[in-house]
Amino acid sequence: MNNRFHGVFSLSLIFFSIIIALLAILSESLLMGLLYVAIILISPSIIFYFFCSKCACRLDSCGHIFPSKLSKLLLPRKQSNYTV
Repeated sequence: MNNRFHGVFSLSLIFFSIIIALLAILSESLLMGLLYVAIILISPSIIFYFFCSKCACRLDSCGHIFPSKLSKLLLPRKQSNYTV
């Protein structure tokens, strides 16, 4: 199996866990469900900027197809070790 399978599989698991969590939250509170959706929509851009844009493999060999395509749209950052 290639690295794309694992990337797509892990993103699928994350997607389904987000949907399950959203349904559970919406069953309790519409307002909290909307807040959860807002956080879920904002969070990937933060992750792409601080994590994916520094990754050495984001331009050619990233296994996470969707994040790698979106991180190419960001301004290039210096590739270095990750810090706190």
